[in-house]
Amino acid sequence: MSMIGKRVGGDLYLHRVSLNHLPNEDRKIVETSLNSLEASEGSWNVVRIANDNIAFLTYSNFEDAPFPSLEKSVRLDLLDGRKSVRDFSRYSNPPILHRKELLLPLDHPRWAEFAKLTNALDEHGVFYDSHRIGFKNQWEARLSAHGIKMSGHDILEVGKVEGVNVQRHKTALVRYQLSQPVQLLMRYGLLKEESTFFDYGCGRGDDLDTLLGSGFDAAGWDPHYAPDNPIRKSDVVNIGFVLNVIEDAKERQLALKRAWELTDRVLSVAVMSPSSAAIENARPYKDGFLTSRNTFQKYFTQEQLRDFILQTTGADAVAVAAGIFLVFADDLLLQEFQINRYERNTHRSINLASRRDKPSPSRSIPKLEQALPILEHLTQEILALGRPLHNDELSPELKSALSSERIAFKTAHQYCIENLCSFDDLEGIASERKDDLILYFAIELFSKHKPYRALPKRLQQDLRAFWGNYANAQIEARQLLFSIGDREAIQQAAEDAADEGLGYILPDNQFQFHHSILKRLPLILRCYVACGSILFGDIESADIIKIHINTGKLTLQFYENFSDPLPLISRRIKIDMRSQHVRIFDYDDVDRQYLFMKSLFLPEDHEDFDAQSKFDVEVSKLKDFDFSGYGPDAELFDKTLSENNFALVGFDLRVT
Repeated sequence: MSMIGKRVGGDLYLHRVSLNHLPNEDRKIVETSLNSLEASEGSWNVVRIANDNIAFLTYSNFEDAPFPSLEKSVRLDLLDGRKSVRDFSRYSNPPILHRKELLLPLDHPRWAEFAKLTNALDEHGVFYDSHRIGFKNQWEARLSAHGIKMSGHDILEVGKVEGVNVQRHKTALVRYQLSQPVQLLMRYGLLKEESTFFDYGCGRGDDLDTLLGSGFDAAGWDPHYAPDNPIRKSDVVNIGFVLNVIEDAKERQLALKRAWELTDRVLSVAVMSPSSAAIENARPYKDGFLTSRNTFQKYFTQEQLRDFILQTTGADAVAVAAGIFLVFADDLLLQEFQINRYERNTHRSINLASRRDKPSPSRSIPKLEQALPILEHLTQEILALGRPLHNDELSPELKSALSSERIAFKTAHQYCIENLCSFDDLEGIASERKDDLILYFAIELFSKHKPYRALPKRLQQDLRAFWGNYANAQIEARQLLFSIGDREAIQQAAEDAADEGLGYILPDNQFQFHHSILKRLPLILRCYVACGSILFGDIESADIIKIHINTGKLTLQFYENFSDPLPLISRRIKIDMRSQHVRIFDYDDVDRQYLFMKSLFLPEDHEDFDAQSKFDVEVSKLKDFDFSGYGPDAELFDKTLSENNFALVGFDLRVT
């Protein structure tokens, strides 16, 4: 049975002609609830199903209006049966419906017509900040701002700005630190001193100056600032914030294609993410916007950028942050990157076990004991992998050291296993690495990545040691991947984690935690979050992560000055795990919101946990507020504190 319906905030919207596509349980809820409607309430055409309520909605002229307006809502509480009826027909600014084809089955006679309009508007980039365009007036203002006029489901006209000389070079920034794409390349170990690096569209060359000054083999080219520089192939190529300033779509695609052709190992692609603040004072132009300085900006959603990269390069892109993707020309490097991404690396701090008192009968013990520093180094490498080391995995330095002492690798390895390795440490690290690798394999399955022709040597040895072969690992990975669709299993894992002080379950059954907790969570929760990272990228760059247990969503929350006792939210990113659709919400001074009770989401070993806990206890004593949910908005909270002569000083709430 195909998946039909549109999800908004966890609620499922479905046209009445699509009811037979519902799972049996949901269809029974709808059929039972219909018995509670009066005869006058039977004209509904859309049903909205939530966790604890159901609503029958009447949209005016659903088929012929491109964006139908809501006329009436009949809401039934599934817990106590209460009914509430709202009449929107007299509203001058009623709620409206976008993407209505999602509510219909694919064989509906007008599905293609409706979808064509949605796709065309997507191309014109009008759906940004979707939470701001859910009402008639705001939506019409958005279309007008883009110069779009419509007749039925057809776009008649798109206003164009003529005679513009786009000043691309004015977008080049003066940087005092490495750009975010280059920082990420270094953070993930993809850009090393031994790598060659090329910056395609290097602007003023600040990244290059920093890299060259640090001993990197770096070069770059820019059509305005460095047009005469030679263009060369390199291990690592960066095309950072270039595509978004090119107003010609064909030239934009050609630039990406050229950068990809220069790439030997990995290409970094970065663009600007859409935000209402950036677009507010800009004029629509072609498929983007013109700023007051006559610079052009094309804003890509994560989905649009991923698809654009795939269409241009033919390669799957890996998201690492909002607006930043990596494209790998080297399959082995891609696998190593993905494996490292999901590893916890806790074994790196493991201490060596003391040597056993019982002497070995081997005659070569004196020689081995003389080489103890070398053997301790070898032991660390064994512990790092949680399994016996293969000769091919030995670092060149260790090989040379053992050779200089005339100690055979097999002899040294056996001595380390028997005398220097703690069995408990080795077994614990093996278990952690197996989990990390199963997570990697599960994400590969989720990504539907084509099978690799070759596997990294380390991964080959891991498969032999932990599972015997690749097929056995795939079976275990598939079981893990399927488990994240089990709501009860997710619920149990979240409760187990919360019981251990790793995160907190909110009243609306959402599991929320600080990013530092992620790799300490049960494997099923790590897999759930990792699936969300396929489209967004670096999940751990968020301050707070929220798993929506009931609705299959993931939310990332970013705060200004998270170390403050009351951090202000600056950005919220919601990922629909079913559709892999990403929505970005930016916050400004108009909608300020604090993170209250922050200690609930921190691990107990966090450096601020004690101070934050004491502060939260004091705040919870304030009688004017209810902190069981998200708490009051920041403006009301600040105003009330001031009126009651309270002041916030560090982690103290003081009477003034």
